[in-house]
Amino acid sequence: MFEPFNGKYSVLLVTSSCFCCCIYRYKGKSYHYRVLNKKNSFTVDNKQQFISLSHLVEHYKHQCGSLKTQLTKPVKFDKEQRGLIPPAILARGSKARAAYRRALEHGKTCDIRVRVMLIGQDHAGKTSVKRSLKGDKFNKDEASTAGVQMDPPLLRVGIQAWKPVSQSDEPTTVFDHKSAQLVARQLSGGSDGLAESPANSTAPVLLQECPAGKDCRTNGVDSSGYYFDLEDIRSQSIVLSSGVGSSQDSQDSQCMEALDESKGHSLGPTSPIFQDEVFTSDPEPFGNLPHEIVSLVEGILLQDHSTVADEIWPVIWDFAGQSLYHAIHPIFMSREALYLLVSDLSKDLFQRVDTCANQSERPEQGVKMANRGESSLDHLMRWMDLVHSFQDPSSIDATSIAQPPVILVGTHADKVVGDPWDVVNVILNSFEGKAFSPHIVEEKFVVDNTRAGQPYQHEDLNVQRLRQKIISVASTLPHTKREIPLQWLRVEKVLHRLASNGVKHITKTDFKAISNRICQFEVEEDSEELLHFLCDCGAVLYFNEADHSRSLVILDPQWLIKVFCQIITVVSSKKEPMRIREHRRTLAKDGILSEELINYACQNLSLKLSQDALLSIMEKSNLICRWVVRSGKVVYLVPSMLTAKPEEEISGLFGQGSVGPVYIQFYTGYVPYGLFSRFLVLFGQYASQQLSARPPKLFANAARFFIGEKSNYNLTFACFKSVIVIHLVHEGKSEDGKETAAICQQVCRCVEDILDCLGAQCPWLHSMSWQLCARCDLCVGVDEDPNGCSWHRVHSCPHPDCAHFIPLASEPLRCDKTYKLNSLLAVDKLKPWVKHFYCSNHNPDLLPFKPGLVSRDDLLLLARDVGKQWDVLCRILLDEKELEQIDYDQTTLYDKCFVMLTRWTWAQGSSATYAALGRALMHEDLETNDLCTMYCLTSQGVLESSV
Repeated sequence: MFEPFNGKYSVLLVTSSCFCCCIYRYKGKSYHYRVLNKKNSFTVDNKQQFISLSHLVEHYKHQCGSLKTQLTKPVKFDKEQRGLIPPAILARGSKARAAYRRALEHGKTCDIRVRVMLIGQDHAGKTSVKRSLKGDKFNKDEASTAGVQMDPPLLRVGIQAWKPVSQSDEPTTVFDHKSAQLVARQLSGGSDGLAESPANSTAPVLLQECPAGKDCRTNGVDSSGYYFDLEDIRSQSIVLSSGVGSSQDSQDSQCMEALDESKGHSLGPTSPIFQDEVFTSDPEPFGNLPHEIVSLVEGILLQDHSTVADEIWPVIWDFAGQSLYHAIHPIFMSREALYLLVSDLSKDLFQRVDTCANQSERPEQGVKMANRGESSLDHLMRWMDLVHSFQDPSSIDATSIAQPPVILVGTHADKVVGDPWDVVNVILNSFEGKAFSPHIVEEKFVVDNTRAGQPYQHEDLNVQRLRQKIISVASTLPHTKREIPLQWLRVEKVLHRLASNGVKHITKTDFKAISNRICQFEVEEDSEELLHFLCDCGAVLYFNEADHSRSLVILDPQWLIKVFCQIITVVSSKKEPMRIREHRRTLAKDGILSEELINYACQNLSLKLSQDALLSIMEKSNLICRWVVRSGKVVYLVPSMLTAKPEEEISGLFGQGSVGPVYIQFYTGYVPYGLFSRFLVLFGQYASQQLSARPPKLFANAARFFIGEKSNYNLTFACFKSVIVIHLVHEGKSEDGKETAAICQQVCRCVEDILDCLGAQCPWLHSMSWQLCARCDLCVGVDEDPNGCSWHRVHSCPHPDCAHFIPLASEPLRCDKTYKLNSLLAVDKLKPWVKHFYCSNHNPDLLPFKPGLVSRDDLLLLARDVGKQWDVLCRILLDEKELEQIDYDQTTLYDKCFVMLTRWTWAQGSSATYAALGRALMHEDLETNDLCTMYCLTSQGVLESSV
């Protein structure tokens, strides 16, 4: 206690914090100051440093008047508290602990983090834009991003550079800030509508009334009836920091154990997960007031950073542009994000070039990947189409911007010849009329990243405007205003701590045990909803299995990306054995990932995850395709690693064979981003089990499967910008038309199942619409633009992307664009495909069959027309034994047919109706739909066209 001039200094020392509280009284008034304590050095202005608090006070007691270095304004307490309790003590008192418990039990909050996702073509300058936003120095030799680079949240952002929290500051989470906000609001007299917690009675008391006869000035404050004991505070602070020895901790732990037992959880305190120091050393999971929240509460009470918990926290995710990573991008994208579509304005938007995935610092070691012949504008369109697939149709902001919003950012402005805004206008003109155009935010930006890292006064003004716009748009996203239980953020914090301690993945059972231990859910659906929230905000990834005990929750998505990149890299390190180098060469050349290469990568990464679990995750991410060859050996194919086949070579195949190609056309005008590789993976799994055991020949934009009983059919899939082509060719001299038709129908069903499956499983494909079509050759060049087609500027362009298509489900296949007399498309080479749609469109239960039993006259005529298909019809109507007997007894084909039909009528009796015979004739294994129409349907039910 010192008495300089007319004032007094009261010094309070709290060892558990990074600062001390100094209270100065001058003429009856109290002032609060924060004295920073860094590395045993004390200061109030960051200029003069003192080796002890007493030296600091000794220095200032000789200064005239009150301290001039007051760091914050006095906190505005309610009447009872004003001027009586310093924030350092109030933030550690029983009221703070009670408020914290009420916040945990009843608190609601909003997730203020917004992912800012940088998307665009490779080498467009996405990472440089990130550097500009964060104020990092420009790097002209910036290496290409691998996969997705996820930065931590940024606090206190504004128009100036978004610098991360200082390393000297203790890392804090959204949960910490939101909890501190709720606690401080209650301590300062505000109301949050939180009910009083019954736990108050057991909370340690740090602040109590001064006992009679006690000199309240000895240890602290003050002369008004309150006192605190420094030794008590020190001991309580130690408990709060270590979490060991707290009676409340023990009580909560026992409650949690009982809760686990009562709910039948298989995990208890002996689980390896709960042996982690997060649970054994950290008091936070058991309800004590963590020291980081104590510091934040004090800061809010001192009005140091009271608005941090309400401000937007940008979380920058930088997506690699190389096609190698296209398959994994959608896994990490979300509708609850803001996208920056980055384009290099110095490039020719329409020039078609190959992309290259540089997997090392040496560009010459890059591997040619997909997207051969695609322009920069094509890449922008594909990214926008992918963002559009995440749209929430019910969510439109006040400015009519569709969710999620996209900000267009042009880079390399310093290299553009002429006005860079002219290039931006070309991009915008190309976007006009597209389904994704409503996502574009009105304000666009052209930035010069070479000025990144310079002082604020010398920064590019457009970068500063971009920072402001990001914050403005991010604050309108619906999820930032949607209330969630505070406990959800608490669970996320615990999971993050586990990941930081090396626990990168847990089972779903573990997740439920942890979440129930913290939140004490009453119903199963609450835990599921929490898991969905964590997935939506990008905190975890979830891979479901039929056996829930094997379902995995990935706690560190960035770690999983690094694992993926390490496994599928084709660049060998200097220390790798020759056999591993050979496996990597095979991976680069043929897209085949060997088990030995997987084992080697797992050992180098010291993965605790089992190889089977890792392969399952890679399959669910559609990175690999498991293929079982005839010998029983498993081969893993990696479609995203493949090189592209020249389009002219692919197009030359479509005129071959007896069956014409069909096309999968998408209503958006683009093949959805990353769909083709996923499609190949799923079709490969199906083909491996059902059609053939011979591995396919794969390219990034095409695949050839060898199917049929003797692998004598080539089935080719080729992916263009707007369509996927399906082409079946028979190899050999004699082709069985029946087998060809059966394979076509089987392929159609498989394609439908796969696309429906992808639409259901992948959030970005929920709104995908498509149809199988035939290419029209009747209207080529009709109503064509004077400059030719929009893609290639070619008149009467033969490219599939510029063709007109007619849905195969149409009856008949008619062109509505041609001016020719004949508008019907020739279907001779399409019959095997059209048959599938004929059977699908004409449900036998809805057809107008003739009434009654089949007449003898119709049996005589039908026996004449069935011909060589009698044996298939016999298996449908009778059985194999009857077939063998008839085939043995009868010599002529007609007799076999007639005897088969007669025996069927005898066996069925009153059930031998026209409806029963018609359904048999429409069986998928037969090509007798026309006979059904001719003999079994009424005259008004005769179909307009039949195959």
